[in-house]
Amino acid sequence: TFAIDREGKVITWNRAMEEMTGVSKEAMIGEGDFAYSVPFYGKKQQQLLDLVELGDIELNKIYHQVSRKGQKLYAETFTPALYGGRGATVWVTSAPLFDVQGRYIGAIESIRDISAQKHVEEERKRLQVQVIQTQKLEAIGTLAGGIAHDFNNILSPIIGYTEMVLERLSDAGTLRHDLEQVLAGAHRARELVKQILAFSRKGQEEPMAGVDISIIVEEVLKLLRASLPSTIQIRQSLEQGIAIVDATQIHQVLVNLCTNAASAMEGKGILDVSLARVHLTESELADVAVLSELKPGPYLKITVSDTGYGMDEETMQSIFEPYFTTKDVGKGTGLGLAVAHGIVKRHGGEITVSSAPGCGSIFAVYLPMALITVVPAKAERESLPRGSEHILLVDDESMLVNMEGKILELLGYVVTATTSPSEALASFQSRPQEFDLVFTDFTMPGLTGIELADEILRIRPDMPIILCTGFSEKITEESMKKKGIAGPIMKPLDKRRIAHLIRSVLDSPRQP
Repeated sequence: TFAIDREGKVITWNRAMEEMTGVSKEAMIGEGDFAYSVPFYGKKQQQLLDLVELGDIELNKIYHQVSRKGQKLYAETFTPALYGGRGATVWVTSAPLFDVQGRYIGAIESIRDISAQKHVEEERKRLQVQVIQTQKLEAIGTLAGGIAHDFNNILSPIIGYTEMVLERLSDAGTLRHDLEQVLAGAHRARELVKQILAFSRKGQEEPMAGVDISIIVEEVLKLLRASLPSTIQIRQSLEQGIAIVDATQIHQVLVNLCTNAASAMEGKGILDVSLARVHLTESELADVAVLSELKPGPYLKITVSDTGYGMDEETMQSIFEPYFTTKDVGKGTGLGLAVAHGIVKRHGGEITVSSAPGCGSIFAVYLPMALITVVPAKAERESLPRGSEHILLVDDESMLVNMEGKILELLGYVVTATTSPSEALASFQSRPQEFDLVFTDFTMPGLTGIELADEILRIRPDMPIILCTGFSEKITEESMKKKGIAGPIMKPLDKRRIAHLIRSVLDSPRQP
C-alpha cells in the first residue's frame, strides 16, 4: 500500500511495495507516481477525479478488468515493472481522499499480487474443460456400446441365415457368389463393431498375431471409399508385409489418419496411401529425432498424405497431445491422433509428420516388420463338430432364437427354444435332468442371463451354461468362471463358432 498527495507525490511507501518494486521507501517519498505505481501508468495523480469519471470503455483500454463502487476504483492488470522486471498480475484498489471541505487532497492505493491465484484459476478452467470433454467421451462410449449391442443382434441372423443358405447351394453360380459377398460384408461389419467396442473401452483386446498389413490397409480404404465424398480421390500403392500386431487397433490407426487427412482437404483433394518395406539404419534413425528410440532393422512404412491446408511448425508440435484439435468446437475431440500415436508406440513403432501451410500433410507410420510367413486359410469347407444333446436356448429376440435353433438342429442337437427367460426357467425346473446345456442371452426383460443362470445352478450346480452378449460392461470372463459359466461370448456368432463353442463346453469336465 502507498499514498499520494494532491500533486501525485508519494507520501507513504510500505515494505511490501519495496519488495514488489525494488525501490526503497527513502527513494520514493516525495517522488512522483512512477510507472510501476499502478493503476494509473504515468498519469498524474492530480487528475484522479477526472479519471474516475472516465467511462468503462476508456478504462478498459488500460486494464483487463475494471469495476467501480462509488468513487473507489478496482482494477486487474499485469504490471511488467514489478519484481525487478519479472512482472505480476495485480489487483488494485484506488480510493481518493478528501478534506473536511470535500476538497481532493490525495489517494490511497492498495496493490495485491494475485499471480498465483490467477494461475490456479486458469488451471481450474483448463481442468474443467478437460472434465467436460472426458464426460462427453464417456457418454459417447456408452452410446457406442449400446449401438454395438443392437448391431450385433442384427448381424447375427444375417450371418447365420446366409451361411445356412450357402450350405444348400452348389459350389458354383451367380447366386452363391452374391451371397458370399453378403457374408463378407457382414463379417466386415462385425470387425467394425469390434472397433466401436474398442473405442468405448468395453471390448477385450485381440491377441497379437502375424498380419499382412496390406490387407488391413485395403480394408480401411474400402470402408472409407463408401463414406468419403467422390470429390476426394484415393490413391494406393501397397507392398505386402507382415507385422506382429493387434489387427483391430492398427485398423483404428489407419482410419484415424485417413479421416483426419480427409477432414484437412475439406471435401476435395487427393488422399494417397502407400505401404512399403524399408530398412532403417542407425544413421537414418539418428537424422530424425522422433525415430531415435527405434532400433535399426526392417520396418513397414505406411504413408498417408493429403493435399489439404497443412500445418505450421507450432501446430505440428502439439497434434499428438490429447484434446488438442484445430477443428471448430463440436467437430472434433482432439483424441484421434493421440490414440493413433499411443497404439503405434505400444507396437514398438513411431509416427512422423511433415507439413507446411497450404502444402498438405504427410504422416508416416513405422511398424517393426516380422520375418515370418502367414499361411493363408484353406478355402475348403471345414468339417464342424456335431452332437445329439438337448439344449435349452433362450433369447428375447425371436429372429435370433429361430436362427440359432436351426443351426443347432442342423448340427444334430435337440433344441428347446424360447424368447421368455421365465418360461425357460419353468421348463428347467419341471425337468432339470432332461437338458444337457443352457445357451442364453445376457440382456433380457424379466430375468437377465446372469439371474437365469444363478437360478439354474441352484437346481443343478453341474449344469453347463453359455452366456452370450452383444455388449455388456457388467460381465467379465473372470466373473463368469467363478460362477461356472462359459462366457461372456460375444455376438454375432456364426455356425463355426457355435459348433466349436458348444462342443468345447459339453466335452469339458464339470465339477458339481
